[in-house]
Amino acid sequence: MKKDATAKKVHKFGKPGFPIREEAYLYRKDIECVEIKDGVTGIGDRAFKKCSNLREIRIPDSVASIGEFAFLKCSALESVAIPEGVEKIADGTFLDCTALKEVAIPDGVVRIGEHAFRSCKSLVSIDIPKGVTDIGVVAFMWCTALKSLAIPAGVKEIGIWTFRECTALESIEIPGSVKKIEGGAFRGCTALESVVIREGLTKIGTAAFLDCSSLEFVAIPASTTEIGPHAFEGCKALREIVFPEGLAYIGEEAFRRTGLQAVTLPSTVKKVGAGAFAGCRDLEMVLVPHGLEVDRGAHFRGCGKLKEILRY
Repeated sequence: MKKDATAKKVHKFGKPGFPIREEAYLYRKDIECVEIKDGVTGIGDRAFKKCSNLREIRIPDSVASIGEFAFLKCSALESVAIPEGVEKIADGTFLDCTALKEVAIPDGVVRIGEHAFRSCKSLVSIDIPKGVTDIGVVAFMWCTALKSLAIPAGVKEIGIWTFRECTALESIEIPGSVKKIEGGAFRGCTALESVVIREGLTKIGTAAFLDCSSLEFVAIPASTTEIGPHAFEGCKALREIVFPEGLAYIGEEAFRRTGLQAVTLPSTVKKVGAGAFAGCRDLEMVLVPHGLEVDRGAHFRGCGKLKEILRY
């Protein structure tokens, strides 16, 4: 019988009852399809690092842990199903897996580590289980094909650069469990049009939505007390925003170069940073409470249509 020349060779790795050791198969360019033997208990750190031709891996339910950077730069890997027993996706697990399109994450996962899916540029969508409470910093940065995802209700914080430059992401809803959106979390998400933030958030960090140039709508809840420097700078499509009573601080250049046409600051605002609304060329009306220190030169420079600052 003639052998099928197109048949893929399946490499079977691991010893039942034991984990695959750290760096066991790193830099192997000869493997395209891997089957982890049933009974193997884990996959060590960097076990398949830079296996650049690895396209398919089958992981049995016996695997309870996958180590840090286990599949770093496996640039041909297209899909993976994570076993039910795994509780966390470790730091950098799928970093730079640029062909990765599908990831099945089991319900038992509670943490997605730092840099876990960074630069997975073919990933269009991902279902994050409801039990996840922690998404690490830079976890999805530069996932440039990612259009949609839902942040689970148990997540408490969206860290630095978590979704930075996810340039296909169109909308996001932040659940009430999230207390802080940290610096640059959605920076450069140029397709992002709508952000709904549920009651519970207290802080929008530095440059959190910087240069989200398509952002038209953002709902800021009454629980928010702080909007950090450069938070919405460069959001050119943002023409209207309602600042809630309870807001105390607006940082430097927080709304610089936005499309805002009118601004009403609540009576609870104690400080507005320099240049907070600078370069808002369409801004025509500003209403601020008596006693709040604002002036045209310090806070509204370059707002050519603004005739006067009204007080109430």
